[in-house]
Amino acid sequence: MRQNICPYLGLKTDPKTVLEFPSIGNHCHKASPVAPVNAKHQEKYCLTGQYINCPVYKRTAVQRIPTRVADAQVIARRRRFLLTVVLMTVVFSVVAVAVVLLRQNPGLMAAPTTQAAGLQEEPTLVNATATPTRTLSPTKVETATLPSGFRPFLPTTDLTRQACPKPEGWVSYYYKAGDSLALLGNYFGIPPQVLLEANCLSSPAQLSTGDRIYVPIATITPTPSITYTPTVTITHRPFIPPTATQGDEPPPPTSVPPTPVPPTDTPIIPTIPS
Repeated sequence: MRQNICPYLGLKTDPKTVLEFPSIGNHCHKASPVAPVNAKHQEKYCLTGQYINCPVYKRTAVQRIPTRVADAQVIARRRRFLLTVVLMTVVFSVVAVAVVLLRQNPGLMAAPTTQAAGLQEEPTLVNATATPTRTLSPTKVETATLPSGFRPFLPTTDLTRQACPKPEGWVSYYYKAGDSLALLGNYFGIPPQVLLEANCLSSPAQLSTGDRIYVPIATITPTPSITYTPTVTITHRPFIPPTATQGDEPPPPTSVPPTPVPPTDTPIIPTIPS
């Protein structure tokens, strides 16, 4: 039976095997690429002895199968499959590129949202007619003038004095009525100019009663007390010769007066030596 069948007809993967009835499994191996043959063409040419009259069989070169010979449904399914594969490849490629870009630049996702928000926030002109607005004129406010001698309850100091650092070893002192830098300098034993510079002042006129200034710690100088010096009285004492020491001549014997014997009535017989 193979002799009445076109020698180029066979299965897609086995050109020597053929189905002897019209089927989408039969493919033409004279075409490049190998393509299925529609059922009508198989009945008229491929499965009969008329295959010698087939336009594809008569070709001298291997070419693409004509559209009228090929199985349109199979080719359409193959094209749809190929198109699906291509689209999925493109989609996955785009997603992969987007993921890489987002990891490298996280701020890309926020940019379109910001632009859209900015477009929505633009004011739209509803009416082109300008509406006159009321112009407010400044109103003069009368302020009370404080007397020249007025001072608030708290001591007033300017910003320069508030930022003036306290010298090391100095203490705070509140300026009283009758004080002056000359008196304070004399009291603490320093020139008045040193007090001015230590308190960040340029003139003594900047000080007034109640202002706080920095002064050195006062050193208490003890007041000398009157010491009475006693009068020295010279007393003449009798001369006492020094006592004899070892090695010197012994002092002369001191004569002792005889002890008087009281008289008695008993006569004393003298002793005659024999």
